[in-house]
Amino acid sequence: RGRTRDESGDSDGAIDDYRRATELDPGFMDAWVNLGAAYGGVLRIPEAVHACEQALRMDPRHFDARLNLAAAIAESAYYVEAAAQYG
Repeated sequence: RGRTRDESGDSDGAIDDYRRATELDPGFMDAWVNLGAAYGGVLRIPEAVHACEQALRMDPRHFDARLNLAAAIAESAYYVEAAAQYG
C-alpha cells in the first residue's frame, strides 16, 4: 500500500504506511529502504538517514539503501560522506 501511495504522490500516506510496516516487522528491510526514500523525497533528511541505516544494518551491501543514504547525505550538504556511500 505504501508503494501505491508513493507512486500516486501521497508522500505522507506512504511514509505512514512504511513506518507502520517497520513497526509491525522491524526486520522488513524493504520497508526501511522505501521509508528512507520517501523521507528523502520530502527532505526529511535525518529521518531518511535513520531509515537507510536501519536497512543497511540488515544488509550492508543493499544497493538501494546505500543509494538512498548517499542521496540523503548529499541533500544535507555533507558531500564527502555522501561520496563515500557510492564507494
